[in-house]
Amino acid sequence: MVKRTVIGAVLTALVILGMAGYAAEDGSTVEVSWSAQTFIQLTIDQLDVDLGTLDIGLYDAEADAWTALESENHTGFVLSNYPGGYVLTVQAANSGEQNADLDRFMIRGWDIGDWTPLNQVRTLGTRGNAGRQNVDDIGYRYEPSWDDEPGEYVVQVTFTATTQ
Repeated sequence: MVKRTVIGAVLTALVILGMAGYAAEDGSTVEVSWSAQTFIQLTIDQLDVDLGTLDIGLYDAEADAWTALESENHTGFVLSNYPGGYVLTVQAANSGEQNADLDRFMIRGWDIGDWTPLNQVRTLGTRGNAGRQNVDDIGYRYEPSWDDEPGEYVVQVTFTATTQ
């Protein structure tokens, strides 16, 4: 009986060791993919800006000059993954009861240093690569004159970010 147990143990060991000598293997390769679309996003922080009221208090009789209506320190940002970069333009159009003189409606900020009339499309700035660009210190200004008739003035300012 001992002899059978020893032989059984030896056979079991040979089977186990024999199986270990012939290891099996299997594998699979997983291909992971995705796509990226070209994107550009423009965000302007304040979409409703009130420059105030044009009244006689803005006129300096001694200097014969008007004080401009201004609102400054507006910000925004552009996000784009386009490697060629983008250009940010701005333009103005009248949409109120009265038409503002767009030669006297001005903007500044980003690459536009001094007050610049929005009487045509202006380039606010460009970027030559992908990423985030903060648009800081945007300011709006209207220079009053005796030509401004009573009524409501509204100017729509349209910012456009375009990949280039």
